[in-house]
Amino acid sequence: MERRNEEARRAARRGALVVAVLSAACSAPPAADRARSVDPAPAAAERALVDVVDLPVEVAPSAARGSDRLAVGDVLKIVVVGQPDLSIELPVPPSGAIELPVVGELAVLDRSVQEVGAELRERLESSRFLVNPAVSVSVSRVAPRRVFVVEGVAQPAAYELPAGGSLHLTQVIALAGGLSRGADASQVTIVRRRPDAPPQLLRIDLRAILERQRMDADPLLEPDDTVIVRDVKQGEEQVFVTGRVRTPGAYKFSPREGLSFLQSIVLAGGLDKYAKPAGAALLRRADEGRRTIRVDLARILAGDLDLDVALEPGDVVFVPESFF
Repeated sequence: MERRNEEARRAARRGALVVAVLSAACSAPPAADRARSVDPAPAAAERALVDVVDLPVEVAPSAARGSDRLAVGDVLKIVVVGQPDLSIELPVPPSGAIELPVVGELAVLDRSVQEVGAELRERLESSRFLVNPAVSVSVSRVAPRRVFVVEGVAQPAAYELPAGGSLHLTQVIALAGGLSRGADASQVTIVRRRPDAPPQLLRIDLRAILERQRMDADPLLEPDDTVIVRDVKQGEEQVFVTGRVRTPGAYKFSPREGLSFLQSIVLAGGLDKYAKPAGAALLRRADEGRRTIRVDLARILAGDLDLDVALEPGDVVFVPESFF
């Protein structure tokens, strides 16, 4: 009972903190928001708070990534008792597999240390190299898990998730200095990349969550999430590049001079080596929210420049990760 009370007190304190940080942007809702301030039926109200849309981007099937799953950059410490040649410490490479003596290639990405240890033990036994080997697998250093806030906050940047923990949407906005002056808290988008399914768009009415004190609907962020808050002032002169580019972020955009999809990739430092150009997409504002436009960046890079797309103010350029 005491533990539940403490959790409730923590939630209340978190809610009070983020409401104080965000209140300046939420205190004067526009007429359209005031018109919908009367709560509809419960089911409709829930849909208004968070709306999830799958993006039509193909990805390779993979195990779902949780906080206990190994990620690229995590440093593995493998100990085989009595076998110093098999005991090693090495990072998880982008390929997702490590090379070990006797065992050969061992897949580790998106697996738990228990799963890796069990397979290593089984393969050592099956090779008849050891009988009943004592194997220990642990993580000696955890690679940073980051989320990216690119629009509608005072300090757009990448923010690290706490080791072994998580952050709510309101908390990362607070870390980013709160909402900017032109931000619309009722139009928040999270771009979520998942290893086992197509990327998702989460459209969140943060203003409604705060006004109704529905902190239980405050989304938990996952590694590599990109947070975009509709910003009337910034959105008219910027485009946003996210995903597998070298320097994701917001870039100044002049409608008079024009900017294409390919040019925005160049401004962001180009693609990194894990990018999947064929799965690129453009997220563009529309009356119903953001709509997704598929862009075959692979063909554009191959010289088919007629496929390049002219950007509009507030566009979001997205390049997914290749899992091959």
